Amino acid sequence: MKLKKAINTGYATWPKEGYREKLLVAQYRRMLGAFMEFKGGGLNDTTLEVAAAPTSLVQNLNYLPSWSNSVDRTHATTFCEIDLPSHVGIRNSAGGARDRTGRPGGRRLPFNDGQFDWVYCNALIEHVGSFERQYELLKELTRVARNGVFVTSGNRWHPIEFNTGLPFLHWFPLPMWRRVLKTIGKRSWASESVLNPLGSGKLQELTNLLPGKLKSDIGHVRIFGIKAHFFLMIQKCVDR
Repeated sequence: MKLKKAINTGYATWPKEGYREKLLVAQYRRMLGAFMEFKGGGLNDTTLEVAAAPTSLVQNLNYLPSWSNSVDRTHATTFCEIDLPSHVGIRNSAGGARDRTGRPGGRRLPFNDGQFDWVYCNALIEHVGSFERQYELLKELTRVARNGVFVTSGNRWHPIEFNTGLPFLHWFPLPMWRRVLKTIGKRSWASESVLNPLGSGKLQELTNLLPGKLKSDIGHVRIFGIKAHFFLMIQKCVDR
């Protein structure tokens, strides 16, 4: 499989209205299309979707079931929520039932090594905290995947920071940016544990730390002609 193939997938129609939320939904649809192209069409493949549990700041991003086509929806898909910002508690669901399985302070996903063929993680990694916690999440996603992992993240270097809706300020050094957020009334976004934005370089740096034999690539989707979101594709080299 050539990972670059996923970058050239067909994408959804751009929304007619230019509201931030609709722009983001359009982006998530495009990246979901890239994920579907990346994983291919194995009829018996299983998928784990890992997302943030909804909070007052982070919305419910469990789009995989509703946006998948009818064939993909017949595949075995499990949904797992991680409470933010400190991984306190993990919820997972299969077949529509949801129960709490995490333990306070636990950061390990409640699944076995290689339990799922594919793992899909949308708009979560920038909300789990420090670089070390971002790595812990990526390592866990890779651990429970048998074939590959697909992770999306906003681009820190786009002129608009889409969580706060503010332009350019996030280009400051992060400590200075967080002080500015507190000053202008955006204190809820000022903590590293809530928002720690990434660029493609940081995504690659995290990937390079992962153990095992892996192939990786980073694709992107644009807003206003500028790279706005990245999707990291990790393919595990599995002996068949």
